[in-house]
Amino acid sequence: MSATLDDKLLSKYYKDACVVEVPGRAFPIKDIYAMEDAENHVDEAVNKVLEIYTSGIPGDILIFLTGQDEINQAIDKVTRKIDSSESTLVLPLHGKLNEDEIQAVFTTKNNKNQRKIIFSTNVAETSITIDGVQHVIDSGMVKEVMWDTRRHIRVLKIGYTTQSSIKQRRGRAGRTSAGTCYHLYTYDTYQSLDVCSRAEILCIQPSIAVLKLKHLDIVDDITKFDWLESPSNNSLQETVKSLTWLGAIDSNTGKLTDLGRSMAKLGLEPMLSVMILTGQKLNCLSYILALVGMLSVVHNIWWRGDNDQSKQMSDEIRASFTRDTDVGGDFIALLRIFLEWQGIGERRERRKAWCIKHMIRWKSMTMANSLVRELIYQIDPKFQVHLTELNDKLMERIVRCICAGFFQNLAISNGPIHAGYQLATGTTDTVAHIHRSSVITFARQAPKFILYHEIININETNYLTVMCPVELDWLNKSWLDSLPRSPAQCAFDNYTFVNLGPALLLALVGKKCKKVPQLEEQLHVLFEVDRAQSKLTIWGQSEKLFNAQQCLHQILTRERDKLRNELQEFHIVGSTRILLGAGAEPRLALVEDEYIKIFLKNLPKNITEEQIQEKCQLYGQVQNVTIIRTNYNNNSASVTYATCNNARLAATQLSCEKWNEYQIYASPSYTRTSVDTNKQNYKLKAQWFMTESECTGRIAFNNLQAAQQAYQLLTNRCHFRCQFEINSINPTAKCSWPLKPHYGHAIVNFSTVEQAQEVSYTILFL
Repeated sequence: MSATLDDKLLSKYYKDACVVEVPGRAFPIKDIYAMEDAENHVDEAVNKVLEIYTSGIPGDILIFLTGQDEINQAIDKVTRKIDSSESTLVLPLHGKLNEDEIQAVFTTKNNKNQRKIIFSTNVAETSITIDGVQHVIDSGMVKEVMWDTRRHIRVLKIGYTTQSSIKQRRGRAGRTSAGTCYHLYTYDTYQSLDVCSRAEILCIQPSIAVLKLKHLDIVDDITKFDWLESPSNNSLQETVKSLTWLGAIDSNTGKLTDLGRSMAKLGLEPMLSVMILTGQKLNCLSYILALVGMLSVVHNIWWRGDNDQSKQMSDEIRASFTRDTDVGGDFIALLRIFLEWQGIGERRERRKAWCIKHMIRWKSMTMANSLVRELIYQIDPKFQVHLTELNDKLMERIVRCICAGFFQNLAISNGPIHAGYQLATGTTDTVAHIHRSSVITFARQAPKFILYHEIININETNYLTVMCPVELDWLNKSWLDSLPRSPAQCAFDNYTFVNLGPALLLALVGKKCKKVPQLEEQLHVLFEVDRAQSKLTIWGQSEKLFNAQQCLHQILTRERDKLRNELQEFHIVGSTRILLGAGAEPRLALVEDEYIKIFLKNLPKNITEEQIQEKCQLYGQVQNVTIIRTNYNNNSASVTYATCNNARLAATQLSCEKWNEYQIYASPSYTRTSVDTNKQNYKLKAQWFMTESECTGRIAFNNLQAAQQAYQLLTNRCHFRCQFEINSINPTAKCSWPLKPHYGHAIVNFSTVEQAQEVSYTILFL
């Protein structure tokens, strides 16, 4: 019986059945509620811990927070304020700890005067007893996953928990002795909370329940079943529709097909069941079962640690399991982890050591393996799992199984990786981003079409988890045709402007790409700027992409003309100045009070360079206009004219004008740049490549260790294709080999017999 069960609901469902209560042994607990709700529950929890600690009241302290990040933050604050010595242990308790860290919470204290301060998630609410806890500090908050029926996604939210959960938390203070529960919220807030948590069937798609009910022939119309707590009709209809596309329900009769009955027996999520049954047909069942096992623990595989160094190391190890992001994506990466873990043998010690080395949770791997064994027993107890190294044909079959199960989870790229994906299903333009745990983050370009395992909303941002690149030809054609929008038409194409040069690219996108958001909104495309290669890639749907391409060509032509006409003023001697144009060509000499550039201040804040040019051309030919933002309310600009007379006339006339009720201030602009006439005035060195870069390079190091470290970094973390060579003035040995497992043998050729003998003799004595 659940400790948080709503017994009244169950009694009512069974026609007012009698409820028998069996009370457990408990010690008295004192409740202390806050005068007002905590604004920051982490800080308030820390303050309450310090208050109990300094008061000298004995007993261990258990604090309930929402997650690992909050726990780490609280522990850091507490350990700064108290002497964390043998007399005090500050410990975390959450689902991502290893066995030794969890054991430290329950280990009996050697020193009776030692106090434990335990920061925990809701894992400590039920089923466990921590001896010595006399003080419970309850934040009243919980992080939980909920099903959004409108958007059909899982949402991870932090909010108040329920009254039943709070009762469980306070009960931890009275398990072994009398205790106190400090509530960081008011009693009125407690009274306003839901009595019990929502039933799980209301928080997810009831696919498994629908399959079971139809398999047992309990009801044909699932909406008429007498549920304890009924899912919405919309949720039930969506479930039946999804199962029909998977082939589990006959669209004419509404009854289960042979495939549907096989799926019901497995008792898994329907998409996983279809993937398994397809794997059985394609003779790759062992691999699909291993993949299903890994998907069951996918959110709790990697141990990333608390500091930046360990997190970076975890990311680098994760990248090492990625061979090719275009083939299978995260699904194949998960499978590689399982294959390598299983390949080290059955010995527990070796597998555990492997997990520690690769920063992988041993408990998660054993849970995945247990599920594989359980599924084998359900499918065929005599079936023997046989796993060998992956090859191209095998991976192709595995991807076909993934497509058979997850084709409804199709997402279409918005272009650059940072722009995320749009979901193929539904009528809303839901955008989801690639989760940082995905191997797709290592790809140079986002795959155009992907299938995802699930979508989750974290802090109002949608994330796709476990992704597999696919082609539309691999998916269910009937389902694709039924979509309100064709995925092929929704897909973004791209066009790249190359060899722009730093100056032209800067003029187009602005410093720190400040012009990009406005251009994206105006042109309805997405920008991807590559300053290193002086390239600009734009992404959009075909029609919008073509229009944006034409518009940007016009802007680039205008910016090129501005660069050609750009003049740089240098002070030579006395009042003499010279104007140099493109290629350092002398254009004009200025003497005394002559000038061709004016400075405009107090311009309207939303003014454009085109508007300024149109205004200033009334007084002569304008060579260049540059806006200089000075503050939020107004702008300044410099305007360069073709002649001195034009500039002087503009400075005089514009000073008397108002622009959108702004009084313009115009003044001559003189340069302060000077050159030393006693030395060579100009020295120009120009270097450029006649062809586009092939993106290859050579790096030379002074010592072997630095070269080896760089090789590992570029290969494992950056995924560059690298070759390692050693060059010196001594006789050299140059070896070439493919970057894949080999047999440990190599043939080395030398220029002379003497060199070969010398190297052979040296190796013998190493």
